[in-house]
Amino acid sequence: MNAPLASASARRVLPPGPPDPHDNARLMFDNPVGFYRECHDRYGDPFSVATPIGRIVFTARPDAVAALFAAPADTFGVFARQTQSPFLGDRSIFLLSGATHSAERRLMGRLFAAHATRARGGEMMAIAQSHLGRIAPGSDIEFLNVSHAISLEIIVRIVFGVSQVQRIAEVSAATEAFLHAIDPSVMYDPSQRRDGNPVWKRFVRCRATLDALIAEEIAARRAAPRAGVDMLSALLEAASAEGVAMTDTAIRDELVTLLLAGHETTAISTAWAVHWLGRNPNVLARLRADLAALGPSPSPESIARLEWLDAICNETMRLFPIGTEVPRLLVRSLEVAGYVLPPGTVAAAATALLHQDPVLYPEPDRFRPERFRERRFALHEFVPFGGGHRRCLGAAFGTLEMKLVLTAFVGGYEFALANPGPVRAVRRNLTRTLGPEDGVRLRVLGHRPDGGPS
Repeated sequence: MNAPLASASARRVLPPGPPDPHDNARLMFDNPVGFYRECHDRYGDPFSVATPIGRIVFTARPDAVAALFAAPADTFGVFARQTQSPFLGDRSIFLLSGATHSAERRLMGRLFAAHATRARGGEMMAIAQSHLGRIAPGSDIEFLNVSHAISLEIIVRIVFGVSQVQRIAEVSAATEAFLHAIDPSVMYDPSQRRDGNPVWKRFVRCRATLDALIAEEIAARRAAPRAGVDMLSALLEAASAEGVAMTDTAIRDELVTLLLAGHETTAISTAWAVHWLGRNPNVLARLRADLAALGPSPSPESIARLEWLDAICNETMRLFPIGTEVPRLLVRSLEVAGYVLPPGTVAAAATALLHQDPVLYPEPDRFRPERFRERRFALHEFVPFGGGHRRCLGAAFGTLEMKLVLTAFVGGYEFALANPGPVRAVRRNLTRTLGPEDGVRLRVLGHRPDGGPS
């Protein structure tokens, strides 16, 4: 299938933008939202940014984002393969294309189907309550550390079906070490991937430790299948049912992708939600009233259906989306916002700018969940999980986890923010997610009188 034909008025030059690739790369990593806003104000929409890996054309126009997401899948290749393959593996779904990507996406989609994630809600809630229950009243904490630990245990248990405390600790520690060993200096500069570089040497050592643990789990599941109880078993079962031969290497790459993409992003979004609820007591009070109306032991399904909780999560992800941009590498020409972009160009939806569009979102800097009750936004207007043929498969899983962890915390505990004012957003590790610089520091004042959901 060919990409749509360009209109007669479309321009065949790239839009204007800042020319220095290395300076641009630094600014995009350090302060992407500020950098994109400055480019948008100076050059208009779309604008192009020179980077060490090529030109990236950004747009925040809803019509252009819609066209980008609607383009046929064969319009696009794999973005930043050289950057990501040493970390995720060549068989990661992020790095596949064409028919192979479609087949694997169907398999992975079955694992993340809405009914399957809802079925794990009770386990998610139990893990959240276990971690929260270790916090002593009067403690000063960084909530991001707590949400990170909860999310990591959830993904380790649900991906591998591991229940032994020691094994959970082993896999969690190896995943953490691997994540923190991914340094931008080797991620973005392949010349630094050499044995003499201690940064690269540390990463290789951490990768080997995690790979060994994953290999043990794959071997155990092949020897004693569990009929889809966990994602690893379900992946093996689904692949067999559909006649897809998945090697241990391919399975390893998908599991690493799940581990890395499936916990930190949700943990950060949950922490941002606690930050905003701490700054908006009226929003928090309304949420607690809705939770109280469900009774002392609400089901995960009833929590997931709460419209006000859904609006809070959406508004949090609008203000701090999981990805500040959605990049797509063109292998065919494509018209974007009046420009015909040639193959080799990267076209990106500038999520951080789109979510700040004052036409779509009046008072865009204000935390105002009711906007998601007042209207329904199209899939090209609200894009926290991307869009098109590569939209995040874990969207329902991550959103459910976020809702359940928030319910367990704000429904069961009184808290006060250490810093009730604005908090700077900073990059974290391999993900492009912007996390709160202070980790959302707060004091846990104690249990709420009604005890909250249990």
